[in-house]
Amino acid sequence: MVDLNPITAWRRLLALPNESRTKTLFMAFLVSAICALLVSGATVILRPIQTANRAAEQQARLETLIAGIPGMSALLSQDDGSLSTVIINLDKGVVATGVTPDTLATALNDSANWTSLTPVQDLAGLGQRPDFAQVYYLRGADGELSLALLPISGSGYNGPIDAIIALDGDVNTIAGLAITGQSETPGLG
Repeated sequence: MVDLNPITAWRRLLALPNESRTKTLFMAFLVSAICALLVSGATVILRPIQTANRAAEQQARLETLIAGIPGMSALLSQDDGSLSTVIINLDKGVVATGVTPDTLATALNDSANWTSLTPVQDLAGLGQRPDFAQVYYLRGADGELSLALLPISGSGYNGPIDAIIALDGDVNTIAGLAITGQSETPGLG
């Protein structure tokens, strides 16, 4: 008769010599399973914190970009210190209906909301572009457009490089540029 008591089986396994292949393989499996559970648990628990940190980092980059543009800090203080934002449907060139800044990430996770680019259209070497983009803008006290912040992307060596370009109110003058995401090797290039 076979003893199916797990405590007895555990004791028999521990009683094996350390050179035993069975004991070595079981312990290696046990350690790797415990480590996998710990890493998976940490990933799930830390995901909201990482998302919040990425959003805070992007906001800080936007603030730094705007602070470096002459006269924009004073304009922001007049306009309650915040930029307005709108989601643009890039296919139609109009404000998107049904997509908000809060739902943009979900919309962009759907592959149907991406357009494949022909080699003639693909100047940045990305292969595709999103159908929606979040644009920030600032209007002066007179209602005139003072600043527009547009997302741009290009291909890098290790992956895409995302940035925000700041255009003056005439929409022809570049006021600044901030890199918001990249996967290049730090310190090279």
